Amino acid sequence: MAGVVVWRCDCGVEYKAVFNSSSKGMAVRCATPTCKTRHIITGQVAQLFVQTLAEGPWRELILSDVIVESRAVSGQS
Repeated sequence: MAGVVVWRCDCGVEYKAVFNSSSKGMAVRCATPTCKTRHIITGQVAQLFVQTLAEGPWRELILSDVIVESRAVSGQS
């Protein structure tokens, strides 16, 4: 089953992920180089978007640049 989740990182950057919830989860690191925050997505991420300015355009990220690991997860942070 497909899903969409939107969150704000600790550094203020907003993210939107399109994911398949029937697959194993993934850990995604923040795309801001100085931020060390990781977020857990409870499914296989198909697309990931970032919005750095309030009300600004969403920009698609290259998944290989921000995926930290794929693993079985039970929650989201």
